[in-house]
Amino acid sequence: MFLIDGTCHPYNFSEENLIGRFGKGFADVLFSYHPNVNPPEFALSREEWNHDWQPEEFIETMFLESDLDMACMHSLPIFDAFHDGGSSAEKGAWLKAHYPERILWYAGLDMFEGLKALDAAKKYIDQGADGLKFYPARYVNGRTEAWRMDD
Repeated sequence: MFLIDGTCHPYNFSEENLIGRFGKGFADVLFSYHPNVNPPEFALSREEWNHDWQPEEFIETMFLESDLDMACMHSLPIFDAFHDGGSSAEKGAWLKAHYPERILWYAGLDMFEGLKALDAAKKYIDQGADGLKFYPARYVNGRTEAWRMDD
């Protein structure tokens, strides 16, 4: 049987990557969810969780510690919580370049940057991105901002 994981992230939950209380809260929420979707023997400690997961760790976890054949790595554009977006485009480009037969890479775009997002999309496609990921909302100064997806 061929196994593919459709949504994977080598996160960066290091303290220096978090932006304010929103970054910390985001990392805290995901950490609290982690034991609910993993068997106890695979649950990570807070110290193991709170670091910048490197592409090599991602490959080891996804392909050497499981039966997975292919992974869809999503870069994240959560720049209101994380300096690198949460899971950087650089990691996605590296993974795609080194494991093109096993990685599909969806590059994260910050659509609130307007035409700059279009330039980023072209760059990521040139780097091998298989698709683009974006969110229609963001959190800024205690408020949620949104854009229409038909804009």
